[in-house]
Amino acid sequence: WEMCRAERSGKQWDVCFIGYPYPSRVAFIRQLRQLLPQSVGMVLVGDTWDQKGIGNVTLYPTLGEVDTARIGQRGRIVVCKHRTEADIGGFPVIAPTSVNRGYIECAYRALVMIDADRPESSFTDEVVRFETVEGAAERVQHYLAHPSELETMSGRAFARAPEFTHQARMHKLLNAMRSTR
Repeated sequence: WEMCRAERSGKQWDVCFIGYPYPSRVAFIRQLRQLLPQSVGMVLVGDTWDQKGIGNVTLYPTLGEVDTARIGQRGRIVVCKHRTEADIGGFPVIAPTSVNRGYIECAYRALVMIDADRPESSFTDEVVRFETVEGAAERVQHYLAHPSELETMSGRAFARAPEFTHQARMHKLLNAMRSTR
């Protein structure tokens, strides 16, 4: 959080995706890349994306927290896609309220787009939700064509970032434990 708060580096990519290439994510990114103009710069971060045959993207393996944040900060839009039960062998995904995509990404000073697969979330109007890959592509193109709207949404997400630091989450947990006495 501190590094992201202090650093305001230039934006290098239009779309950034950070995460393991589960099958549903690969299909989503492949379709998204096809729906977006080739001029839209895209970066993918995660091991084995380089083996998925998606063209016209910049690829990085899984990186440490600081290096990942540096890449995330250089994206205008960070797209978050939850994994599905089919991605993990039919086992149930983690309860929606425990881990939601987008918390860390808010600190990147980018517009955060999150799929609607798990609607329970702490987010309200500071992130953009999408239902389909076509909807995601439409929103990406809209916000890239309207930079002032993109900047407004980026600011809203960034303003929420302090709520999701380890310190803030621990404080909330401890207060909840104290209130049960």
